Amino acid sequence: MGKTLRSYQSKSSPGKNYNIIRGDDGVTYCECWQWKLKRTCSHLEDYLHNQTQYKVSYRKVDNKPTLFLDLAQAIEKAVAELS
Repeated sequence: MGKTLRSYQSKSSPGKNYNIIRGDDGVTYCECWQWKLKRTCSHLEDYLHNQTQYKVSYRKVDNKPTLFLDLAQAIEKAVAELS
């Protein structure tokens, strides 16, 4: 399932919360409808903006912009462990 990183209160639906989750696949995503539609949302952008240790990059999947964390450090560490 992944790890919940932060919760945001919905602006349009009082009492509803959306979670920012880092999935087991390493992708960070939001539970809101906007993320499901466009693969980015204000909740995720706010969360990533406040996380200075991460770089944000965009790549297109099925011609839709998709937000990914830069995993360069994790890849370098994994390669070093394999060496």
